[in-house]
Amino acid sequence: MNYKKQDIIELIIEKAIFQGKYLTRLDDGEVVLLEGIAVPGEKVEVRLFKHKKNYWEGRILKVLEEVEGRVKPKCEYFGRCGGCQYQHINYDMQVDIKQGILKENLIQMGKLTEEDFQLEPVIKSPEIWRYRNKSELNFVDDDYNGFCLGQCEKGSWLKIVDMEDCTIFPEEFKKITKVFREWREHFDLSSFHRKKFVGFLRNLIMRRSYHGGEWMLIVVTSDDWPEFFDKSDIIGSIKNVSNHFIEDLKDEFNLKSVVWRMIKLRRKKGERYEDSVIWGEAFITEKLLDIEYRISPDAFFQNNTLQAENLVKTTLNYLEMEDDNKAILDLYCGVGTFTLALAKKYPERTIYGLEWVASAVEAASENAKLNNLENIDFLVGDATKMVDELKDKDFGAIVVDPPRSGLTVKVIDFLLEMEAESLIYVSCSPVTLS
Repeated sequence: MNYKKQDIIELIIEKAIFQGKYLTRLDDGEVVLLEGIAVPGEKVEVRLFKHKKNYWEGRILKVLEEVEGRVKPKCEYFGRCGGCQYQHINYDMQVDIKQGILKENLIQMGKLTEEDFQLEPVIKSPEIWRYRNKSELNFVDDDYNGFCLGQCEKGSWLKIVDMEDCTIFPEEFKKITKVFREWREHFDLSSFHRKKFVGFLRNLIMRRSYHGGEWMLIVVTSDDWPEFFDKSDIIGSIKNVSNHFIEDLKDEFNLKSVVWRMIKLRRKKGERYEDSVIWGEAFITEKLLDIEYRISPDAFFQNNTLQAENLVKTTLNYLEMEDDNKAILDLYCGVGTFTLALAKKYPERTIYGLEWVASAVEAASENAKLNNLENIDFLVGDATKMVDELKDKDFGAIVVDPPRSGLTVKVIDFLLEMEAESLIYVSCSPVTLS
């Protein structure tokens, strides 16, 4: 049968694939990649909208026949908000789907066979609701929905879903966002217009330590200052305005830090920002496996604290080294999530941590001092450029935890050349891992 754009047809979902899409096939076997919400095995009505060289793209219009495994999403914004992809599927099936995605990527993109690797059982998250320790919301006032405070709509950078709650973030989300809505209205503060690139309020970032319950609030604004601000004393004006929401929140929450992030608007030249601590400390404190970490406003830290503990434990369990004298390298070490755990487990070895973000290395060094760990040598630099300086070291084990973009060819060549006894690749993207 010959298909054309805008055809509406019925298909059976074969499987879920990366980035929340689904794969099915036409009667002639040609692949169709679908946007929308479904469960593998369900019969759906689909509209075809684009034909590529060897596959179609389409959109799910409605589910015709449901299958076991479908559940009612807990969040009222699910389907519109781009934050979650699988709330309509029970957790056990979600785990199977994600393991299947990894397996397929290793075979299709990594060019491996099933005999080349072994997938161990997924370690499930101890909590699947209210677990996130960081949430970043957008203040927007635009032509779509007027004022909104929330996450981007699914598949859109411009449209924002106005949210009063988030079921994967702690309950305090509701109170904090309510206070900030009232605060914005009280001072008549403008919100950012993403097309026109004007407006004052841009983002509200909430960070919370799971074990300590400490809160950090980061208010992100442009330098399009309100008229009533004293331009000769911007920080003073900011503190005066901020007292309004700080007073509302400090007694009810374990508020540890309030940071104001000022973005310099330079549309064609990119953006620069400056952080100012306007109340409290410059950090909150989290614990992983009895190791304390001070989390600064711009520090990367795993968003699921309990699952991060499982991640660190698993990494440590995989390490196998016979020579007690060899050092260990933690590449892309960030604030020292793995570095500190390695240093504590192997006090007789030197642990090297390399990270290109200087502020992260500074925080990692402070974290090492906080935990009385003296067998760490932190280095600042781009991994691709720095690996040549590391070739004279004798590493018994190397841990890499790169950004989503993965490893460069030069870093891969370095890892192969070093021939460490153990190599652990911690990945947030099955695509670049493969």
